[in-house]
Amino acid sequence: PGRYDPNYEEKGRDYPAGYVRWTETRNMATFVEALANGAVKVEPLITHRVPIADAERAYEVITPDNSFYRKLSANSLGVLLTYDTIHELPQKITLKTDYPTQTAIRLGVVGAGNFASGTLLPAVRSTKAVELVGIVSGSGLSARSNADRFGFAYCASEFSELLADQTINWLAITTRHDLHAAQAIESMQAGKDVFVEKPLALTRDDLAKVLAAQQQTGRRLIVGFNRRFAPMVRDMRAFLSDHQRPLVASYRINAGAIPATHWTQDPTIGGGRIIGEACHFIDLLSYLIGAAPVRVYAAGKSAADEAIITLNFADDSVGIVIYAAGGDSSFGKERIEIIGSGKIAVLDDFRRLELIQNGKRTQRTERLRPDKGHRGEWVALIDAVQHGRETPISIAEIEATHLATFAAVESLRLRQPVEIG
Repeated sequence: PGRYDPNYEEKGRDYPAGYVRWTETRNMATFVEALANGAVKVEPLITHRVPIADAERAYEVITPDNSFYRKLSANSLGVLLTYDTIHELPQKITLKTDYPTQTAIRLGVVGAGNFASGTLLPAVRSTKAVELVGIVSGSGLSARSNADRFGFAYCASEFSELLADQTINWLAITTRHDLHAAQAIESMQAGKDVFVEKPLALTRDDLAKVLAAQQQTGRRLIVGFNRRFAPMVRDMRAFLSDHQRPLVASYRINAGAIPATHWTQDPTIGGGRIIGEACHFIDLLSYLIGAAPVRVYAAGKSAADEAIITLNFADDSVGIVIYAAGGDSSFGKERIEIIGSGKIAVLDDFRRLELIQNGKRTQRTERLRPDKGHRGEWVALIDAVQHGRETPISIAEIEATHLATFAAVESLRLRQPVEIG
């Protein structure tokens, strides 16, 4: 009992012994105790000990491919791999020492998961204007593989290595969502500017702590709302920028299902899909309309991954985010329609943009991979840093998006509109 139960294995919520006597942990503890006091003797079962450096031979013993090893295998039972027990693995591996130290952005990265390796780091490297200094992950293997692949100067297993490195002036945080706020605060207090993959925080209290740290330290802070920087989104924004009357906007997301046991669905680790993902879409509507949300009403199941979020903006515009997880994955993921001031703008999955005004249609189509702004975000950030300007997403916008997202979750729970104060 306990196997595959994330509440038991990951959160440490034990089963009462009076109801479940032999959990994973109690079973193992009892067995180890039996080994220690000699009640269980395993030495007679061990027939071979093979050093890890010669591990292939151990497998040949138990799965022989020729007559020689077949004879050896007949006398095998317990085949152990042995290790150098006094060897200490390094917490930091230096890969190069001759990297520039005067580059505008000298980046350290904490977190080496799928997003970092598949999206963020390729986008950063393609700018050719960021020096990749150090990368840290909970798994030394993923840190090393990404360090080799993208050309970092070193990889390490402890976040403190990046905080203490005086050559690093920017830190990118791509860890699990529940770590973002604390790591952003630590980074700013260590004198680093910070890029945080969304969301910045999972609660209002944590958001307030991060923003207070930013004010106290004066460090730059940006959140990875990359869709703002997509080329088609920029064209859409320019087209709508002179609107004189309120706009009506809809944003439909065919998000696809994620198992309820996935860490992003856990309110304490991932925050759930509204906080973890829908913040992207709330932010993008705010950017396209050019105003902050002031009131939110969300309909759907509380703590679920399907909801309709209605947003009232400061300029009287109205936006709807339709977040659905039950659709067919072969259909497009995202579609935005904005109507107002005699204009209509439609963006379909970042592949096709249509702008309509005075009976005239302007169309733009991307036949290759859709550009969602991951590289553009870093290009804009690099430009701001090099020219001493503020980051391309203001602190006020970051705060407004997160407050609107928290309000959506609260509205789902209360089943009533929530004002954003």
